[in-house]
Amino acid sequence: MRTPMAVGAAGLASVTLLHVRDPHAYGSYGLCPFRALTGLWCPGCGGLREVNDLTHLEFGAAVSSNVVVVALVLVVGVAFLVVKAGSFGALRSELRFIERTHDEVAALVAQPLVRDRLRCGPLTFPTYRLVPDARWQLDADADGVRTRAGTGGTLRSPGGVAVYIVGDEKFERRFGRADGVSRATNRPPRGEPALRTGPFAGYAVCQARPR
Repeated sequence: MRTPMAVGAAGLASVTLLHVRDPHAYGSYGLCPFRALTGLWCPGCGGLREVNDLTHLEFGAAVSSNVVVVALVLVVGVAFLVVKAGSFGALRSELRFIERTHDEVAALVAQPLVRDRLRCGPLTFPTYRLVPDARWQLDADADGVRTRAGTGGTLRSPGGVAVYIVGDEKFERRFGRADGVSRATNRPPRGEPALRTGPFAGYAVCQARPR
């Protein structure tokens, strides 16, 4: 993983340099060793100018600089898109999952039971992963929404409403588990939950105080 990232970073840095420092100026990147030794044009001559032209979207000038390099860039670009097509699909799927997660959390915190029980205790999740989104949507602080996972694999109190991830394997893997967290944090108690919405089951642990 590090090697492709390093190669990509080096390529981006090179293209950025060629965009900023114009190779059309004679000697701006030194002289071509092949040209200096033989007096002949090498197959890559004009390549730097071609890349500079492409970064400025001057396609006609790029072709006139070096048509071979332009064709090579196009072939490499198409090959990259073909090879990475599956990755783009996976990215699209992941973005949809993130959007669905946000919507599911919004539906959860909109439940009257959740907002009512916040009067007597926090909303709790198996791990920390859904805590920031829920805090943001409820405009709650660290005492209003937290995880049941304690330090060293211990369990914290369930709070006012304890939320468990059930019935959706992907949600359960992503949000019901975490390294160093006891699986017991996502083990629902016996009995029917007080609410069910999407992949969430909520258990009312305390009784709301009178208003």
